[in-house]
Amino acid sequence: MTKINKDDYVRVDKDGKLVEGYNVVYHVSVVEEESQYAKRYNQSFIPITQLPKKIQAKYLKHFKFMGV
Repeated sequence: MTKINKDDYVRVDKDGKLVEGYNVVYHVSVVEEESQYAKRYNQSFIPITQLPKKIQAKYLKHFKFMGV
């Protein structure tokens, strides 16, 4: 079953808006390294589980479409 994992992160801008498409998800193990680059553009990473339910549903729909 496709589900959102607590270790799945996405990149957001300073206003909390998604920076990348639904096909880009980062594992917690790379967030620290990638954060260095994100900070240059006033961006950060948050767990998908902290996004609004409506946006989480869009990620799930994309995961199912991709067969993840």
